[in-house]
Amino acid sequence: MQIKESEVGVDYMNAIEEVLKIRKERFKVYGDSFLEDGIEDLLVYVKGKINRYKYQKKLGTENNSYEKSKDCLIDLVNYALFILAKELKNEK
Repeated sequence: MQIKESEVGVDYMNAIEEVLKIRKERFKVYGDSFLEDGIEDLLVYVKGKINRYKYQKKLGTENNSYEKSKDCLIDLVNYALFILAKELKNEK
């Protein structure tokens, strides 16, 4: 499916491209290993990322050298997509 910026907005498309870029890089290393985790396990990862993001924002450390808040958000989107992928697979 081809999606045009005019259909979803430039900023949204840029965000999706960032998420896909990271997924492509990590897929080379991890493959579809997320399929081995249950949805509840993935939700634990989501909760951890949310807590990390909130803590970084609270302390103003979102641009540290280890993990930027942007990285947390990209991970959150990918975890949400992993959960969705598992749900869609289970529907079949």
